[in-house]
Amino acid sequence: MSSSSTSRRSDNRVLVACIAVGVATMAYGILGFVENAEFTTPLPTLRRMAITIVVNDLLVLPAMLAAGALTTLIPPHLRPPVRAALIVSVIVIAFAVWGSVGQSRDVQLGNPTALPNDYRESILVILAPVWLFAAAVTLLLARRANVRGES
Repeated sequence: MSSSSTSRRSDNRVLVACIAVGVATMAYGILGFVENAEFTTPLPTLRRMAITIVVNDLLVLPAMLAAGALTTLIPPHLRPPVRAALIVSVIVIAFAVWGSVGQSRDVQLGNPTALPNDYRESILVILAPVWLFAAAVTLLLARRANVRGES
């Protein structure tokens, strides 16, 4: 038996173990979600999740594809920090939208502090350093390219 087949077998065991733990964790969460229906508001939450999936497929995904396509206008050596900042931005906004929408609704009956943050302001607080860092890295890469004589 070669070491690569032994390594593959070991990787498969780890994968199967991770999947088992993930499925068990999801089952536990779903069970708690259903058993505590008076606090978790399953139907409104499931409706909001379905709307989120549809919005993702119809708006977010095409927007990300368009943004990725627009980054091809940037010189290749400058694309990685811009693309990384775009990915982080989408993730942050996706989570913040859920919270922003939740603030306008009674998320957990009798628990007004379930979503106490101002998510719209928090988006700016989180994304400002992300884009400042991306701009700094882009400027550094551009300066290095100029020193080397690349375009």
